[in-house]
Order: sequence, then structure tokens, then C-alpha cells
Amino acid sequence: MVKYTLLHKPTLSTWPSLPRQVKTIIVAGIFITLTFLVLVQAARNAKLRDLYNMKAMTAEILDLEMRFMPELESEISDRWKSATVTDGMIYSAYLDSRPEIVLEDRHYDNSGENTWAVIRMIAVLPLAMKDKPLTCYLEYRGVDEERGIIQNRTASRVQPIKENWGLKYSAFFVLCDLTLPVNMDFEEFYYAQHLPLKVALANTTLANLDELQFVNVRYPEGGVNQANDDEDEFLAVCGPVLHHEYGRALHLVEFIEYQLMLGAGHIMFYNESVTPEVSQVLAHYVSRGVATVLEWKLPSIYKFELTLRVYGQFAALNDCLYRSSFHKNYKYVLVSDIDEFIVPRMHKDFKELLNFLDPPNPSGVRNQYASFQFRNVFFYLMYGDDKTNYDPDVPYLYLQAKTERVENPQKPDRRSKYIARSQDVVEMGNHFIWHHRPGTSVFSERFEQFVVDPDVALSHHYRDCEAETTGCYLRPTLIDRAAHKYVKDLGKRVRQACTDIFKESGCPAPTD
Repeated sequence: MVKYTLLHKPTLSTWPSLPRQVKTIIVAGIFITLTFLVLVQAARNAKLRDLYNMKAMTAEILDLEMRFMPELESEISDRWKSATVTDGMIYSAYLDSRPEIVLEDRHYDNSGENTWAVIRMIAVLPLAMKDKPLTCYLEYRGVDEERGIIQNRTASRVQPIKENWGLKYSAFFVLCDLTLPVNMDFEEFYYAQHLPLKVALANTTLANLDELQFVNVRYPEGGVNQANDDEDEFLAVCGPVLHHEYGRALHLVEFIEYQLMLGAGHIMFYNESVTPEVSQVLAHYVSRGVATVLEWKLPSIYKFELTLRVYGQFAALNDCLYRSSFHKNYKYVLVSDIDEFIVPRMHKDFKELLNFLDPPNPSGVRNQYASFQFRNVFFYLMYGDDKTNYDPDVPYLYLQAKTERVENPQKPDRRSKYIARSQDVVEMGNHFIWHHRPGTSVFSERFEQFVVDPDVALSHHYRDCEAETTGCYLRPTLIDRAAHKYVKDLGKRVRQACTDIFKESGCPAPTD
């Protein structure tokens, strides 16, 4: 047997061979870096603590100011208004007083003041306006009703909302700072005005303020600390922008009744153009107090999928988030199109499902997961109808008729839909959350998304083949009747609603 002798002992680390000076420099570098991170965290903790303390100390006075604000127009009067920015429009504005959000941005505070909150505007602007120095005009109550007191300050953030495809125009967030004195005299603070009634936007400081068009600021109905209210509403649904003369009245009724049956308290729609029949459906649910329909007419320069995505769909989604949970008081928002249904497979409704996914924490600390994504599975309309549980007295239902589906759900983020815990979300996308609320520490992660197991729930998507029809027919399929547990009750609700809206004729069948 031949023996081999190692001529050199293998080197497992170069550390012992490094000169002492190099070792000293490395150790000093690590120490300085760790010290810097500790100091940064300490400074951030101090600022965060100051913001929370400031919010707690001033909440009662700010709530009182909200309560005695002049009555503004109803939210159904909200319209797109021209911003004094080339090709720019603004739609709505909300108070965002989450300390972690305030700390994310640079602020243009004057000496002796601190930013305690921001007014978050929903806008459509040229994509090239990203991070440009725009000016916010904040209108406060004046001595008479003709003209309020107007202050201007540089916007702290001009941020395109994602999924703009790099088109000429994009939905935007524009953030405007609200400040309080560093050294507050509470008697003086009590009598001062801190909350603007309206806000406008320009790309310069204007000499003629009559050029400005203002939108109302929608404040939380439950006050500054609304997010901590144990009496919050459960869930609101963010519906789509209805466009191109949307005309599927029967399927719209099925969608609305399904959401209400499973526990939704309110549904938002944005109306670009619908048929008279759909207009009747929407008016019926508005009269019942379970839906809000907002006019959504943008100028013709914003061309569908050529210069702007889907008639500003991403402005609508995020308006729905802030309107539902930062003006109204819904704990969760569900994002879905009219041909998509989140179907629980182990639970009877959304409340049971969310108690499972987002269980209450006895300590009051919110769970790390703040959004729950449901994978998409196609139930193509070209597949034959299922006559199981068919009732000829019930209008045609997707959930009853279509049970053949593509075998494998799509991967997460691809056409998925979701339910989000609103106060821990900053920016919503069509299929997932783009921006969750930061944690309280630079070392802690943001709140996160959780992909729900398909055995727990799926997003059923009832639509035509999205590609070449032959290719869709070649995909493996299976029969899935998970939604049939809802069909009997849903059918009764749809039939009654169609009768209430259209009398004996019932809901008109779709023609496309």
C-alpha cells in the first residue's frame, strides 16, 4: 500500500496569517458598524416614541377639531380635479398618521416644528413627475365661508404607484406634511387649526390661488386613533373600475350577493361607464347602504392601456384602501374582480377564514402576516355547464354551472387575489401588496404576505381562455364543486335581488 504524506497542512482560515494591523482594522470596522447601527436604531426609536407620544397627547384635541369641521360634500360627490401640474389630476386625500410611515420620508420641516402626519393624495400624473418638487396647498377654515386660510409647502413624496408598465402616465401618491410645534403650549394648541379641510397640488408657487382646484380631505370617522378601535368594521371589498359600458348585470348581482353572504360589510365600485341595466343594479345596492359607487371620468389624454393602465385602476384600488380603512373603519379589505370569487374550502365564510389565517393575539400585538394571497385557478367559460344542484328557478350562476377547472392553480402573484389587514398596508397592487407597513425596528421586518394553501381557499376565476383556445383545452382539468356549498343560499339571494331590481323580468342575461 502506498502512503501519501501532505507536504502542507491545509489552511482552514487566513485569519491567523493576517498582519496584526489588518486584524485591528477589521475588528475596529466591525465595532464601528455595530455601534453605528445601534445609534441609528436608538435615534429611530426615540423619534418613533416621540411620534407616538405626540399622537397620544393631541388625539383628543384633534378629534374635537374633526368633529366641529364644516360639513363637506358627501364622498359620492368626489370627482377627478385638475392639478396645476401639466396633464395632472387629483382625486382624493386622506390623513395618514402612522408613525412608521412618517419616519419613512424626508420632511421639509421649518425650525421649531415636527411632522406628525401626512395628507396622502391619490393622483394621476406624468410618470416623469416622479420625485419632482411639487407644492401642496392646504386650505384651513377661514373667518368666512368664501375663502379659507391657505398654506403651501413642498410635497415630501411624489411616488408613482406600481404596475404602471412605464406608460406616459401613472397613478401616484403625493404626500403633504402636517406639522406641530416642537414646544407646544397646549392652551395655544387647543385654539389653533391643525387639520386642513382641502388640498390642491401645483408644480410651482402660484401668485393666483384661483387657479387651484381642491379635493376634500377625508378624515377617519372614528378619530385619530381609529386604528386602535376594538369596534372596527370587519371587511370591505374593493371592486374594479367598471369601463367600456360594462353590461353583465346578472353576474354583478352574483358577485355582490356572494361577497355580502360571506361577510363583507361594504363594496366599492368606480364607474367609468356602464349600461343602464348595470346602473340599476348599482343603484339598488347603494340604496341598501352596502355599496358606494364613485364617478371615475378621466380626460381623454389618458388612453386605456396605451398611456395609462386600465383607466387608473391602481389609483382606484388604493383609493379604496384608504377610503375603506382610513376614512371608514374596516379592518380588512378584499381585492377582487367581478369574475373572481375567493372560495373558502375549510371554512363557512370570510370571518371564520380570517380567524384561522389571522388569529387574535391575546397580547394585542398584530401578527407578522398582514396580507393573505389566494392562488388563482381558471374555470374557463368554454367548458360545459354542470347540472348538479341545478335549479331552473334560479338565475344562471357561475358558481353553480362552472365546475370544470384547470388542474393546477397558478403560482403565487400570478393573477392571485388577496385580503389585507388595512392598517398594515401602504400600497396595494392588483394581485399582491407592493408595500407593507414597516416594523418598529430597523432590525425587524415589514409586515408580510402569506400565501394561503390551496386546500384552505382558492380564487376561482370564471373567464374566457386568456390565450389561444386550443391551448386552454389541452390543459389538464378536474371537477371542483367546492363552491356548491354556497349555491343554494346564493341562488335565493340572487333571485330575490333580481326581482327587486327588475321585477318579473329578472336580471337580463349577458349578451357577450
